[in-house]
Amino acid sequence: MFTAKAKRNGETALLRQLTSRTNAILGTTPAEIMDRFFQLPDFGSDDLNISARLNYYLAAGFVVLSLLFAAAVPIAAPELTRRTLLMAGFVVPISATVMALVRVNRLRMAATLLVTLLWATITAGAVTAGGVSAPIVMGYIIVIMISGLESRGGTNFIAPGVCIATVILVAIAQTNDLLPERIEYPPAAIASVYVFFFIAAALLQGIGAIHTRGLLEQAQKSEARYRSLLENIP
Repeated sequence: MFTAKAKRNGETALLRQLTSRTNAILGTTPAEIMDRFFQLPDFGSDDLNISARLNYYLAAGFVVLSLLFAAAVPIAAPELTRRTLLMAGFVVPISATVMALVRVNRLRMAATLLVTLLWATITAGAVTAGGVSAPIVMGYIIVIMISGLESRGGTNFIAPGVCIATVILVAIAQTNDLLPERIEYPPAAIASVYVFFFIAAALLQGIGAIHTRGLLEQAQKSEARYRSLLENIP
């Protein structure tokens, strides 16, 4: 009897210890948990910190948006349910991988994976839906917008060129009957796809504003350091 009681006390103490450690790591309220989730480590420079936040927020946004869309589509447009679930099953884990890469300072790999993921998802959707007439083709605009946010130097022309070439090739394949039969969607299904991309564009607009503000703050700090250096020269 004493042994059983001691065992229960030990299990209770272990449970309290695990709970205490979990609360210390994640927080005790939803707000604290979300704050810890979106809090990124310092990567050593303002430029890297801004790039990390950009990739992390984009990936997190697409996870949330994909899950919400997958939950709403069966109600709003049941015809898209199977395709939406397949794409969400592809987008969500890879977006989570992008977030993990950001946390371990693999920023260039994370950015490349994110843009490639979106391009591949949209291309697969267009090809399997019958060609360039599929409403998902509109998603290439989102790919170009993201590549513009990610771009450094002249690389911002790569994604638009790839998207243009892809649309041309898909159109040629459609013209020569090399693609599956075109899927005719009802207006509600088409509107659902458009709404998804409108929300994605709004999300990018908000993240782009944050990105721009971060760059301006970085420029102001650099200007202040440079001015301070000049003022301290004998």
